[in-house]
Amino acid sequence: MSKSSLQIDRDHFDRMMDEVSVFGATPAGGLDRQTASIADGEARRWLLEQFQAAGLKTLIDPVGNMFGILELAGPDADIVLAGSHLDSQPKGGRFDGAYGVVAAVAAARAVKQAMSGSAHPATKNLAVVNWTNEEGARFAPSLLGSHVFTGKLDIQSARSATDAKGVTLGDALDAIGFAGTDDAPRNIHSYLEIHIEQGPFLEAEKKSIGVVEGNWGTAKYEVDFHGKSAHTGPTPMAERRDPLVPVAELILFVRMLSDETRVSGWTSCPSPSRVTRASRTGRSANAERAAST
Repeated sequence: MSKSSLQIDRDHFDRMMDEVSVFGATPAGGLDRQTASIADGEARRWLLEQFQAAGLKTLIDPVGNMFGILELAGPDADIVLAGSHLDSQPKGGRFDGAYGVVAAVAAARAVKQAMSGSAHPATKNLAVVNWTNEEGARFAPSLLGSHVFTGKLDIQSARSATDAKGVTLGDALDAIGFAGTDDAPRNIHSYLEIHIEQGPFLEAEKKSIGVVEGNWGTAKYEVDFHGKSAHTGPTPMAERRDPLVPVAELILFVRMLSDETRVSGWTSCPSPSRVTRASRTGRSANAERAAST
């Protein structure tokens, strides 16, 4: 197979991107397609159809990771795995994750067509993957599906993860019909993922593509701040125990760390997700999730 014989059908690629972007589409042109939601189930069924149309063998593991395998070199050959994720943030972009999955499907179709007329036998199989809960917007942790695949998280713990309403990932996957029973393929030779940059650097430098040389790691913290309710008028300032004061100080502190480390350190401080006033008997007030770095 020569480079000239490998041609991506751009029109078909564009159609696939337009089709998958319908599921969970927002009025502004983005996505709300969180893991194991109705929209995610629709996108997954669409991907199954693409696997079938491309002649890929489908495997779905117990946490919903989807694999479409193109057997070119026999069932026992090593696999070049490519893909990304279809789930999104609540207000995500249409290309985030989905671009990598659609590109992998398009590549599999092109390779299959090129190999059908090649005199050189393939030495590897090719597979497309859709990782479950890569974004982590609904269930924690993020990268959940790939964590299970790499052995960093066991299946039961992953399926027991709960969303804000107490729904487990296992129940949510059951509800949309994507809690599989297949074993994930293990004979992986290499992994490829094409992804939008999500930053300003390529565009600023007028570059169309960049090769990743490294990745950022995260440490996430959930912090409780305890305060005490008191009258807003006569209570002396020195006796007040307002939990939002240390919250603000911590937010400013981690931002200072980011400024000092420049490009080698990044911080993010989401707004407190729950602040509860204490009763006058002195029970604690919480400002949860005040900082993550």
